[in-house]
Amino acid sequence: MLCRINRELGADFELDAFRHVAVWNEERSRIEMYLESLREQRVRISSLGRTVWFAERERIHTESSHKYSDEHVDALLGRAGFRREQSFSDAQGLFGVHLARSA
Repeated sequence: MLCRINRELGADFELDAFRHVAVWNEERSRIEMYLESLREQRVRISSLGRTVWFAERERIHTESSHKYSDEHVDALLGRAGFRREQSFSDAQGLFGVHLARSA
């Protein structure tokens, strides 16, 4: 993501100055992904005419990966006018992909 911002927006993020952090948020049933600054730093984004300051350990929230039970998936699909036809999962049942059709 930082590489693309550098390329497309003319920023000067130092890629080695950030690390990837993944955190499980039990309350919201999701994995949150962050890029965490390894030191205090300044980043210039030329196309926006802005400079952004990061404190050491300051995070950029990049993604949330929500985890749902099959029952919750069925309820979400049902409200949208679909029904779950088939599910595919990893061996441990941690991740799933669902095939849905119009109800």
